Formats: sequence, C-alpha cells, structure tokens
Amino acid sequence: KYSRRGTPQSMTQHDQAPMYFLFDVETGGVKEQQTSLLSLYGLILNKRLEVLDGIDLKVKPNDGVYRVNAAAMAINKIDLVVHDMEAVTETEAAKTLITFLNHGCQMGKLQQAGHNCDLDKRFVRKLLLDHGVEWDDLFTHRTLDSAQAAQFLKLDGLEFIPKGCNGSLAKLVLEFCPGLKGQLSKAHNAQVDCELTLAVLIAMRDSLGNALQHS
Repeated sequence: KYSRRGTPQSMTQHDQAPMYFLFDVETGGVKEQQTSLLSLYGLILNKRLEVLDGIDLKVKPNDGVYRVNAAAMAINKIDLVVHDMEAVTETEAAKTLITFLNHGCQMGKLQQAGHNCDLDKRFVRKLLLDHGVEWDDLFTHRTLDSAQAAQFLKLDGLEFIPKGCNGSLAKLVLEFCPGLKGQLSKAHNAQVDCELTLAVLIAMRDSLGNALQHS
C-alpha cells in the first residue's frame, strides 16, 4: 500500500530522512503483561511530517488465546472472529515490524509520535522485547505527542488552544481539523486514530506557524 516517495530536487536527503514513527495500537486492555495486542498501524514520517512508509498489522496470540476485557472491546469494537481470520501471530507481526523499523532506522533512530503515547509504547515495547529487540535499539528518548503539545498550547499567557479543550484526540480534531469531524465515528481504530493524529499535528504546526508569522 505504501511506497517511498520520490525526492523533489528542492529537498535534501536530510529533509527526506525518516524521523518519526507515528503509530497507534488497539488492545484487549490497558495492561501489556495481561492483555493482548490486537492491531498496530504506523507511519514513518520525515521532519516535515510527510509520509514515507507505513505498516498495518492485525495480531493474534501465538497460542490462539485472546486476553481481553469487556471494557476494552466495547471501545475498539473489534470482532475477534473476523479479526482472527485476518491476523498474523505475534511472532510473525514482530518479525514484520522489526524489519520495517530497521529499514526506517537506516539513517538514525526514530522518535515515537502519537497521541497519548504511553500505552502504545508499552505494548509495542513488550512485543519487541519478547522477540529480542530493545526499544532503545530503535528509538530515541524523545516523543512527539499531540496530547502533550496541546497541554503546552493551553498555558496561561499562550492560550493558543481554548481552555475548554481537554486535549483529547476528538477535541483536537474539532479544534484544528473540523473537516474531519465525520471520521470521529470511526475512532478507536488504529488506522483512523493514527491518520487523525497526523492531521492534527500538521494543523497544529501550521496554525502556530501562521500565528507567529503575523504576531
């Protein structure tokens, strides 16, 4: 589905170098040691937040036993019967992801990007570690998190985002990307959340850049 884009003459190799891995996961719960990773969707981005490559994985446990709780499944609405027919095992998923990330790291480690990145990181870090790869082998310690960026933009004296905006992905979409409002009905799907997060990050960057230029 994805292919690396041709590099315009006006852009340097550094401009096109992979910098971020923006990703989202859906899981069977919030505890990575006790519940299953179900899906991962991720995009390799350059420093301009342009998409260079992508990965889309549906995952099932190696032993075939899904560890999920009702609350999580009510949110992600994944039909496990359909999911199981499309998914690959954790081992297959890990091999595919590691190959993908190693390719993305050819010019240096990547920064994680996403929205409320902690849960996503914990589940992917476990998947990598279970298959012999440390998180720090692939990623820097820095994170580009749209939720954290939103909190900064709400600071007194800046107030670039209204205080009534709680920083949720849905609220940020409504604030910065109202044209994507219809996509919110599909939220809590790894691909949709990932693509909405990218749209929000781009819109936040452009809006702030325009405000600074005219200040």
